[in-house]
Amino acid sequence: MSAQATSSVVSRPAPYGRILISGVVCGVLVMVPTLIVYWVLRLVGVPFEVAVGGDTSLTLVGTWQVMLVPIAAGFLGGLLAGTFRTLTNGPRFAALSLTALTLASCAVPLMQPASVATSTRVSLIVLHLLVGGVLTWAISRAITSEDPPAGVIEDLNSRHPGAGAESRR
Repeated sequence: MSAQATSSVVSRPAPYGRILISGVVCGVLVMVPTLIVYWVLRLVGVPFEVAVGGDTSLTLVGTWQVMLVPIAAGFLGGLLAGTFRTLTNGPRFAALSLTALTLASCAVPLMQPASVATSTRVSLIVLHLLVGGVLTWAISRAITSEDPPAGVIEDLNSRHPGAGAESRR
């Protein structure tokens, strides 16, 4: 019985800037379906009036707010995920932390005063879950390096002689 050498291959972490840019780009991309859902819900009759800063008067959630929140969430998600990029389980930690933040953001509509319509609360939770779900998936994917880990090709060629590029010539 021959002993095979085991090797642990660790890929390079994704560059921090790429993760941050991916978060912002994904925020911009998820802004479009978020706006569509917002406009459809407004046409259906959801009031989208919320209390801001503990004030009892209600203010309308504007289109510009619906546009900026996904971009800001993507930026902050990219910042957070960038801290996990050098860890072995970085994508898993990023996904868990971004999921926790998404669920925590859903508490904001639930903590609105009784004067806020239930349809507004449910609609805001749907928008939070839409933005958070897409950003969590996309940013977690951005952490993984696109380059194949160093040594994988050489390791496969040594295990299966004749399968490498040099045997195809």
